[in-house]
Amino acid sequence: MKRLIEKLREIGETLWWVFTRMGPGVRGIVIVTILTYLIQIGIERHTGALIVSWLDVSGPMAQRLMLSQKTYLPSALFALSAEGLRNDFWWQLLTYMFMHGSVMHLLLNMFMVGMFGTAIERGQGTRRMLRIYFASGIRGGLGWLLLGEFWTANHCVGASAGAFGLIGAFCGLYPNRPVALFGVIEMRARTLAILLGVASLVNLLWGTKNVAYSAHLVGGVIGYAIGAGVTLRRGGKPGWRLPHFRRRPRLTVLEGGGAPTIESVKAKVDREGLSSLSERERRLLRESVEGGPRESGE
Repeated sequence: MKRLIEKLREIGETLWWVFTRMGPGVRGIVIVTILTYLIQIGIERHTGALIVSWLDVSGPMAQRLMLSQKTYLPSALFALSAEGLRNDFWWQLLTYMFMHGSVMHLLLNMFMVGMFGTAIERGQGTRRMLRIYFASGIRGGLGWLLLGEFWTANHCVGASAGAFGLIGAFCGLYPNRPVALFGVIEMRARTLAILLGVASLVNLLWGTKNVAYSAHLVGGVIGYAIGAGVTLRRGGKPGWRLPHFRRRPRLTVLEGGGAPTIESVKAKVDREGLSSLSERERRLLRESVEGGPRESGE
């Protein structure tokens, strides 16, 4: 028991460390989403029957609120469904992103939002990160409906479309930056975009139907398009070519054979990541952070 408590304490400290390093926009998404899930399960498991009885949904209101006798009230009102949109519940395109089907579903989505959303927020600002998140989530929900669910009674919940949008935007903004898949497999961001896109498409065509792979795919494509568009407007390359798994390191050389500058080194880090820097470029970057070159006598 003591070992379990110690393990839980370590996990809590790790989660708190990660939480405190999130940007304000990502932190707000995580807090609101978790609170929404707690309210959702509280209504479903404890007070749902009382609320339904109080609303008296035995008549026509049952078709608008419950949609079926097996649907909880939160899902009927706030989860995305074709029936809900046909009844003018347009807010579902936004509210479905804050509802989740299980604790694991919630944690996985918040992990992706925290990881990629924080990187985008630091580089692009809170407003742009939020715009990418919600634009991808709303369009991902519409994609889920249009790609086969518009004539069904199914409901869609989860932040997956928005999370995949953040992943796609990160890959569009920083196509050559290295990322670690599951913290183990390292690859370039554009390679991750291709793998996730192919996996979502394959699962959409032949996978299980209880996962909204179409929302993942559409959300990711929207996010990537936004990120690549920003990169193109700044004169960069979005990295649409197929990835090279083995690549020679490139040196930063100025016209006339001059030495690299701190501006060119920072630009290279944004494009390709720290691993692409030469020893000379790493030293220049380190000196700029520490306040200039050290004297030889120090």
